[in-house]
Amino acid sequence: MTYNVVQHPGAVWIIPVTPAGEVVMIYTYRYTVDDWCLEIPAGGLKPGQSLEETARAELLEEVGGTAAAWEYIGRFYTMNGIGDEVAHVFLASGVTLGQPRHEPTEVMEVRPVPIAEALRLAQANEISDGPSALALLLCTEKLKAFFSPRNDIF
Repeated sequence: MTYNVVQHPGAVWIIPVTPAGEVVMIYTYRYTVDDWCLEIPAGGLKPGQSLEETARAELLEEVGGTAAAWEYIGRFYTMNGIGDEVAHVFLASGVTLGQPRHEPTEVMEVRPVPIAEALRLAQANEISDGPSALALLLCTEKLKAFFSPRNDIF
């Protein structure tokens, strides 16, 4: 029997949170599924870069963002039935936005979304990108903590 495996070096997914309490998301066209998808910034690992260096580069490239603080949340497999890609999730806080540095093939717009709405979208299956939705859900308690004095919004 032949078993094909998609080999992938791994990738990072970043949950960028602004001082205003918004998760910075992107709305991007994905040719592979011929659809527009709401996602968090993400990108593949590059040789010679650490996980955090890759996360910092992707945040800057996709939304023009820089973060005051970074926290590694954890990892999961994105396609363990057909491939070996590992997703590494980071929470970036104190994010300020600038000019994105998109690759020529990327068609996307930056969409800051209030934290409560971002979590609602993930819970309601309104984010079709599985890794983005899971990354948000993995950070639910940490994201709620941004509003600890006002937890009634959840």
